Formats: sequence, structure tokens, C-alpha cells
Amino acid sequence: MLKQLNTVIADLRKYIFDSGPGHLVEADFDEMINRLLDEFSASSAIETHLSIRGARPKLPRELMHNLSLIIHECLGNVARHSLAANMNLEFDFLANRISCLVEDDGVGIDSARAPDTGNHYDGRGLHNVAARARIIGAEISISRASVRG
Repeated sequence: MLKQLNTVIADLRKYIFDSGPGHLVEADFDEMINRLLDEFSASSAIETHLSIRGARPKLPRELMHNLSLIIHECLGNVARHSLAANMNLEFDFLANRISCLVEDDGVGIDSARAPDTGNHYDGRGLHNVAARARIIGAEISISRASVRG
């Protein structure tokens, strides 16, 4: 019975990991971000601020897919856990990389327990973010500001 339950849990985790805003893959970057923020705003009272700097080339489908899932999960974490009033989402398009910053004025995260530290973290969301980042060759950093989340 326990083995069957573990199999079901593993299947659910795979389903959750593979699900998300797949309909956004066909959109261009700006449209994808605006749709994600529209969905976020429809279900959250958190004030959002968006900044996109630099020329945005057409991104490969796999990159768009994984990037949309990473951003979707980050926004979901802000909505579920931060108790924030404001959230900043910033993108910098540089010559050969994209930098993304998700920042809120909420309660913060215990960055010592974040998945990129190798320590235990109860939720799957940040693990999924780290896994998606590895797929596209990205690096993530999770930190807590002294005053903000």
C-alpha cells in the first residue's frame, strides 16, 4: 500500500512539475509576462511593478516554456507565502543572457533552506524552479533582504 501511495505521489509531482502556463509558449516575451501578471493580479491584491530593459530577441520554445513556468511558480510563491503588499518583477536582456529579479516587501524566505543550498525545504515549488533553471542552463539565487522578502 505504501509503495502504491509513493507511486501516486511521484506521479502527481511529475504532473505538477509539467503543468503550468503552457499556453504562453506561443506568445512573445512581453505578451507572456503580461499574461502571467494579469493572472497574478486577478488572484492577488499585491501591487505589481514590471521593468523590462534591453532588446528582446525571439526566444526558443523550450526556453519560453521553462521561463514561463519559473516565473509562474515565483509569482505563486509571492502570492501564497510573502504577505507582501508590493512585488517587483525586473528583466534585463543582455548580449547573451537574461537576468530576472522577483522581489517583494513581504515576510521573506529562509534562504538557508532554499533548494540551491542542498538543505531541506518542505515545498516543491522552489525545487521545481531550480530544476527548470538547470534545464535551460540558468542559475538561481534565493536571498532574503533585511527589510523585504
